[in-house]
Amino acid sequence: MEGKTEVGPFQLMSAITTTAVLIGANVGGKANYMAIAWCAPCGHTPPSFMFAANKTHHTNKGIIENRSFSINIPSVDQVKLLDWCGLNSGAEVDKSALCNNFYGVTHTAPMMPICPVCVECSLIEHHDMNAHTVFMGKVEKVYANPDILVQGPHGPAIDTQKLHANMFSFSGPSYMGLLAPHAVPWSVGAEFDPKDAAPARRSNEFPRIDTALCVGCGNCVGSCPKSLYS
Repeated sequence: MEGKTEVGPFQLMSAITTTAVLIGANVGGKANYMAIAWCAPCGHTPPSFMFAANKTHHTNKGIIENRSFSINIPSVDQVKLLDWCGLNSGAEVDKSALCNNFYGVTHTAPMMPICPVCVECSLIEHHDMNAHTVFMGKVEKVYANPDILVQGPHGPAIDTQKLHANMFSFSGPSYMGLLAPHAVPWSVGAEFDPKDAAPARRSNEFPRIDTALCVGCGNCVGSCPKSLYS
């Protein structure tokens, strides 16, 4: 296309920043953690997350065996801990001694209390993606430090700025802090000139879903009759 330069898919992956996390699982009866950059939410009914891990990771077999894992989000002040877990394999070093690990309702997903946010998940399924395995898990419990919480419309909510997680980029590569907010989603688009493109179809109000009525159809960002749009 005129005005565009074709680049490879890995160049695209390098340009996208993601939150770097520590995935925890019991392996051989011991808590172990691996650093993962490709981790993201993948559904809200049930609340679920997915991540991709190279097949060489020692932690993978513990996730499959116990059908559980944790997502621990370190702050930028803990970047050395995060990177150390990525540099060292649990097959060679004992990572269970890094902190006083704690467990929740799954009983087999170790979590790091030193991280501001710990997410406990039960494994839904996993898929072979050649060099990587993609894991999907249902969120069972979320544990957060009180000092990163703010009062939201439906109770305590995690403040992204206070969490100050490590953003990872293959470009460099580098760890980065979160940039300052510059626009409000589901709002700033109202200022766009419709003459330049098709007008936005979404409501200016963030979709507030009535969880008692939600059936998980996936129309929550649209015109779901069971949502609480004004």
